[in-house]
Amino acid sequence: MKNQYVYHLTKNLKTLVAAQASVAETAKRLDINRQQLNKYISGATTPSLRVLSILSRTFGIPIDDFLLAPEEFTERYFAQSTGTDFPLEVTTKIDEILHAAAEAAPDLKAYCGTYFRISKMPSMPHKMLRAMFYIYQYEGLTFGLAVEVFPTPGDPSGRKLFFRRQATMMHLRGDRVYTFDASQDTRFLFGILYAETMPGFDFLQGHSLGVSDYGSRQIFSQPYVLQRLGARRPTLSDIRACGILDRNDPAIPEEVLHRLAQV
Repeated sequence: MKNQYVYHLTKNLKTLVAAQASVAETAKRLDINRQQLNKYISGATTPSLRVLSILSRTFGIPIDDFLLAPEEFTERYFAQSTGTDFPLEVTTKIDEILHAAAEAAPDLKAYCGTYFRISKMPSMPHKMLRAMFYIYQYEGLTFGLAVEVFPTPGDPSGRKLFFRRQATMMHLRGDRVYTFDASQDTRFLFGILYAETMPGFDFLQGHSLGVSDYGSRQIFSQPYVLQRLGARRPTLSDIRACGILDRNDPAIPEEVLHRLAQV
């Protein structure tokens, strides 16, 4: 029985490594010697419990699963790890990004709260768009929710409004906060937020990249500033204050205009 488990382990490791970019890349990810890894997948030596623990953490596979029959291991591993036809290295990278985002959550906690997101409007140079932006954490990850308010096209009174929601996942890497928005059916939106290191910050500056929803759907790059309202949930009054404002509206702080003028 012991020899059977060793055989299963060897075959399953070989299957796992074969699905990666290369033996050398896999050894680097595991922080072990490439020659040693080759010995494991050839059956010359058996990995220790410490190495199995590293494999388990890296690829998200329980240690016991490495002892399954090779056919069962392959079926279970691919079914649990991908759930799709994506290459294994792609889903592994996604898992790494989600894991890193979870690890960054404690550092992003200080930024949770409600903001006004203020940006220029290229089609209307004398106008600014003020939206509500809420940063919060849920199940160990950090998210942002934006609500934009616009007049309804064709309404001469300008009183009928429509709302557009944007939901982003946020991830801190180095001194930049990266955002990814897939909440729209017609586009993805990417962003970079410059994290402030001083306590008591009132403004955060960022940049978004996406594709216009209208016209010829041109690619755009849009700077914006987050004006902090407090470490709280948004209120109805916050959303009512959103919309298209004149550039010289006194409700827009001078600091926001100054930051947007620099980009």
